[in-house]
Amino acid sequence: MAMSLKVKILSSVLGLVTVLSLFFVYLFPTHQQQQIEENFAETTDALAATVSLGVKIALNSDDFLAVDEAIEFGKKDPHLSFITVISDEGDTWASFPKDFELSRIDTSQVYIAEAALYSEVLHGKILLGRHTAAIAQSTARVRKLTLFASLVSLLLGGVGAFMLAYSIENPVSKLCVAAEKIGQGDLDQRIDIKSSRELESLAGSFNKMASDLAHYIEAEATSKAKSDFLATMSHEIRTPLNGVIGMASLLQDTRLSEEQQDYVDTIGSSSEALLVLVNDILDFSKIEAGQIDLEQEPFELRACLEEVLDLFAVQASEKHIELALDYEVGAPSSIIGDITRLRQVITNLVSNALKFTHYGEVIVLVEAVYQEEGESMLHIAIQDSGIGIPAERVEAIFEHFTQVDSSTTRKYGGTGLGLAITRKLVEHMGGFIWVESTVGEGSTFNITFPVITPARPEKQESTIEQPFQELRVLIVDDHAAVRRILCRQARAWGMVPVTASNGQEALEIVHREPAFDLVLIDRNMPKMNGIAVGKRLRTVQAYHTVPLILLRTLDCSVGDRLDLFDASLVKPLRKHQLSRAFARVLTTKKEASARLRMAIHGYDMLTSKILDKVLSEKGYPTQIIPGSSPTERIVEGGDFDILWVSQPMNTQQHPLVTLPLPIPGQEATVYVNDALLPTLMNNDAIKEKEIGFDAFLALLEQDAFLSENIAI
Repeated sequence: MAMSLKVKILSSVLGLVTVLSLFFVYLFPTHQQQQIEENFAETTDALAATVSLGVKIALNSDDFLAVDEAIEFGKKDPHLSFITVISDEGDTWASFPKDFELSRIDTSQVYIAEAALYSEVLHGKILLGRHTAAIAQSTARVRKLTLFASLVSLLLGGVGAFMLAYSIENPVSKLCVAAEKIGQGDLDQRIDIKSSRELESLAGSFNKMASDLAHYIEAEATSKAKSDFLATMSHEIRTPLNGVIGMASLLQDTRLSEEQQDYVDTIGSSSEALLVLVNDILDFSKIEAGQIDLEQEPFELRACLEEVLDLFAVQASEKHIELALDYEVGAPSSIIGDITRLRQVITNLVSNALKFTHYGEVIVLVEAVYQEEGESMLHIAIQDSGIGIPAERVEAIFEHFTQVDSSTTRKYGGTGLGLAITRKLVEHMGGFIWVESTVGEGSTFNITFPVITPARPEKQESTIEQPFQELRVLIVDDHAAVRRILCRQARAWGMVPVTASNGQEALEIVHREPAFDLVLIDRNMPKMNGIAVGKRLRTVQAYHTVPLILLRTLDCSVGDRLDLFDASLVKPLRKHQLSRAFARVLTTKKEASARLRMAIHGYDMLTSKILDKVLSEKGYPTQIIPGSSPTERIVEGGDFDILWVSQPMNTQQHPLVTLPLPIPGQEATVYVNDALLPTLMNNDAIKEKEIGFDAFLALLEQDAFLSENIAI
């Protein structure tokens, strides 16, 4: 059983006093005894010397009575045992007592002092003895006094220890009782201690801590109540808001006048902006209320980030901003974590970068800070060439409802919650977030966080990538970051990349070096765009058959330029998209399916561009036909093989089939040209109207269909 504080203090103090008393009782008498013995010896020696001097003086003056007087002086000492005067020949000249014999003296009980005596009459010595019983008496007296003093000290120490224990234990007991009651929920507990200054200060600190704790818990309860209210209200608001968005979307598909279309577009954009705000408030309230739990599931990190960039492809192309993923060699491809929350973090940061960037590029960099078996520390940086952030506002932007300044909100919109939510999520993942920025040059938002990497066997070298070994590729792009990314990927596949920052430099390289095996050309370059570069290359004899791949954004369509390019890829580029395109164009026999020309009509711009990207990634040259074009001319005279429209059109040609698109809530009515119609009409799945989007594209790529309908 644990001892109380009072018992511990009493035991400690009394133990210390007892030990000190024992040392004192032992050491002090011993020391005093030594002192008494030394003093006794010094006194005896001094007395012998005095008697010797008196005898010497008496003998030199031939006054023998004075000799007796000198001896009588020594006899006055109460402890005197004997005095004797002896010549060098051994004769006794005088002594006390008269019958004194030195041989009878017990030297254990008498201390004998010797003093030399040299006079004109006698050469000899004086022996003087004193009883040592005086030493024992003095030592015994000292021991008694020491023992008494020790007992008094022990008693006083016990009283002092009791008073000290009481003065400490009583306030501490009050503190313990108050702390226990606070722990039970009684936050009004306070203590009043009138004791030493230190304990009074401790009591004051305790009372302040209790008061602060009460205020903190009250604030937490208020904050949680607000968060719960916001979460509930956000859910309640979002339900009818989804209805507004849905109805606005349905209205957009009906026949509307230009003014009505403008009203509907305003309703749609405003409701979507409001939905973003509600979602931000809901996320922030969940985080503040501690309702965020991170999942731990394996997922492909690269695919996750590529999907995020795909979401912003339209926005980036509209602003003519280069959007790319820079995935460092060595960064883990698969990790275990919460893909939803990581996607939310990267989405917030990329959206923020695009919002404040008017030209240039937004690059997402991924690298591993360190890797060990089963775990890694990831660093993801979102770099932009935007307006930048003043140094004095860098820390503040991570606070909720905070932006760089009030003009930012007016010009760019936003709630000021995005970065606050991002920071909370990153910290919840065990990571850190910080920003490096220069006004007018851009910003880099950095996040680092630990991840678990799943153990799995090493993949065999891809058969798709084997044909790329030692092939020379020319990369033409005006953005240094894109050239760097493509170079790294090409080298990883064993290729030999050469880069050019513009069309003129590319042409100079082409005329200077041996022919390349493959050329990648960016569509949107200044001065000489990708189409112009392609035309010039095709005039060079060595490049009549060299595969050219056009890199374009969603707002650009390769259209009728099939005579120039063997494939077109939509930015931001994906790794698997690149490898498939390389494999397709580098084979002796191109995939015939790539010659099927696709057209899109009747959708809103966002849906059109998403469908354009999906079909382009499948290898189909695609063009978007504006909604104002006459429907009859589109179907009957259009330069396409397959047409995708939002709804059946008023034309003499009947649609082939209507099927759902890989876009939520969207479907397509498909028209095909006369050459393809007979074969497709006889397909059982199409006859039964039971074919989906992917199955339809798979049908187009079947060897039997291709050999029957397309000349290779």
